[in-house]
Amino acid sequence: MPSNEIFKIVNQNRVYIFQLNKNSITAYKKINFLNDVYMQVNRNLNTNIWDHISATKEAFEIYTMKEEESSGIQITYSMIFVLFSICFILVAILIGFNLASNLSKPITNLIKSANKISEGNFDAKVSETDQFQEIKVLLSSYNKMISEIENKQNELISKSQEDEEKRIFIEAILSLLTIGVISLDKNFNILLYNKTLTKLFRSTKTFKINDNFLSYFPEWKKIFENFETSNKVLLNFQYDFTLYDDQRNFNIRVIKEINDNKIEGYVVALDDATSLILAEKHAAWSDIARKIAHEVKNPLTPIKLSAERIEKKFLDAKTDKEDISLLTKTISRQVDDIGKLVDEFSSFARMPEAEIKLDNLSKCLEEAYLLYFNTRKDIKLNLIKPENDIYFHFDTLQISRCFSNLIKNAIEAVEKIPNPAVEVLMATDAKNIKIEIKDNGVGIDEKMLSKIFEPYFTTKTKGTGLGLSIVKRIIEDHGGKIKIEKNKNMAGTTSLINFEYNA
Repeated sequence: MPSNEIFKIVNQNRVYIFQLNKNSITAYKKINFLNDVYMQVNRNLNTNIWDHISATKEAFEIYTMKEEESSGIQITYSMIFVLFSICFILVAILIGFNLASNLSKPITNLIKSANKISEGNFDAKVSETDQFQEIKVLLSSYNKMISEIENKQNELISKSQEDEEKRIFIEAILSLLTIGVISLDKNFNILLYNKTLTKLFRSTKTFKINDNFLSYFPEWKKIFENFETSNKVLLNFQYDFTLYDDQRNFNIRVIKEINDNKIEGYVVALDDATSLILAEKHAAWSDIARKIAHEVKNPLTPIKLSAERIEKKFLDAKTDKEDISLLTKTISRQVDDIGKLVDEFSSFARMPEAEIKLDNLSKCLEEAYLLYFNTRKDIKLNLIKPENDIYFHFDTLQISRCFSNLIKNAIEAVEKIPNPAVEVLMATDAKNIKIEIKDNGVGIDEKMLSKIFEPYFTTKTKGTGLGLSIVKRIIEDHGGKIKIEKNKNMAGTTSLINFEYNA
């Protein structure tokens, strides 16, 4: 009778087979289409078959055991092989390290030596004893190279010191020059310049080493290019600059630096010739003024005397007294006008020598101001000056003439405008005396400001153009400076006088 365990297996639709003994096999299977019906099958076995199965099973077990033993042997041999390989690798590494050490040691010493030499220590040469011939040749060549570099550096240091001494010497000379000097390379790049050059341009141009010189003066590019391609060694030309509304005349001289028929550079000298040119103009016009004054003044006296005699002679007659009187007075008046013109020519031609003495400059300015304040009530005149009088060494007559001329010009500038005003201002500090005469008139064209002090230049229909030229000469003779500029925030102009304080 099958056990419950067997029923449990066959109920799962499985076949259960077991061997009762050596000679038979029993199998159970459930019949699915019949309820609770099971099939049992018994089969007798041949004894030889069972022996063969047992022998096969035993052989399989022996094979499995041998196979397991062979895996262990293989692992053992593999481990032995790996150990031997590791030993060989370690030996090779040790040999490689030893060889690399022998090769790298001189190279390492070479690198250390190079680092020390880069710091300026030329005594850090390397030992030339080495077992490799190629390394010995390398170290020997390296030491030889270091010796040559040391010699060359010493030569360069010596040359550099000489060049530095020459540069300092040249700069010292250039700093003493009153002209601007600038050294250029063959491409017109700036190599060196003196401080005078910057002063000449009143800081309107900030020159920098290695900048292209023509970038500061693009209008000169064509001139320099033509000079570069010409056979000339020296170039001279004049150029006018306007610096802060002040026109300056420069003489420019350019010299080529030639070596082996090749241009190596240029030296440019710039000289402010404004004062010289103005002095030449003054001298020329002074000579003309003397001649005009001489030629015109000679006939004036007899003309005036003749007019007076005619008037006395014919005033007693009964006919045309009024006409004769009018004509003679006209002649006398015109002669007086010509006489004043001649006096201006004479004053410009030969300015009388100034009688310098310590005097009250505040009072001098106030007297010139009051002369017009009391007569021109139609104009708003204002004087601002320090409470304490300012004393200065000056020629009273000449400076008074300057003040009167400038105030008169300011009044004439505002005569034809509404709300005319003229302000006279005096101020002082520890070093300077400053005087401003400001008007709100029609002003002056900026293009004319640079010519305003030139002889015979005038914007007036009846002016001689000598007044401001004489004023400028007087101010400069007293060590002062004068300029006329347009007002910034209002119409009109301002005359600025500056004296260096000496009292």
